[in-house]
Amino acid sequence: MAVEKGTCTLLIFCITTILHTGVRGYWDRYRYRAAGGHVLLPCADMCISDCHNTVWTYSNSQGQKYEVMTFGKVRTDNTKRAERMSPDFCCRLNIVNVTAEDAGEYYCGPGAGEVYLHVLEISEPPSISNNGTDGDVTLSCILHTHEGCEKVSSTNRIHLSWIDEEASTLQENADHQIQNISTCHTTLKESHLHQREKTWRCQLTTRWHNITATYTKFDPTGGLELMTESDKMGKTRK
Repeated sequence: MAVEKGTCTLLIFCITTILHTGVRGYWDRYRYRAAGGHVLLPCADMCISDCHNTVWTYSNSQGQKYEVMTFGKVRTDNTKRAERMSPDFCCRLNIVNVTAEDAGEYYCGPGAGEVYLHVLEISEPPSISNNGTDGDVTLSCILHTHEGCEKVSSTNRIHLSWIDEEASTLQENADHQIQNISTCHTTLKESHLHQREKTWRCQLTTRWHNITATYTKFDPTGGLELMTESDKMGKTRK
């Protein structure tokens, strides 16, 4: 009987360990960040103290592929994003002030595996003029991915929504027109806006993540300017 109990306990422990490892491994492969934030991409399950044999490779949705870090040093010749990248003490790739351009597949070699970075961004559609003269503002919220929206959504249950300062979902009415272009793209048109300053928020919800991108309008006659949560924290400290 004692052997059976011990075997049962060991079996439960092994199953729990396998499940935990599987969930964590999956979560580590997919990273979601709002534009303007920072992200630390893992190179392996364990800390790699010596980066001299480590190479980070980046691939975007257009099929372009190049090394961003070779043998522990960021490649300034391959990417204009080099000044925002740096390795940490475990050879993880640190990216600050994340932009839509950073979205893609990152591979840490030799043999460590790939990590996918998805970036949530609010922007002004270039085909629409938001000068504030008529009190109307139109914004676009897009989740930039490497694999394509359909594949990411089927795997991670992607959902985008516009929320207010209380984190409540905005509902369509006379002043708010919402159009869901796709699972990874939604637009918001707000009418009769006469505030000197206002912040809009787009929330991404997945199976494992919940992040919010922000966009702030300071001057109704000066257009729109992006301000992230990290920017706000910096101004508060000053």
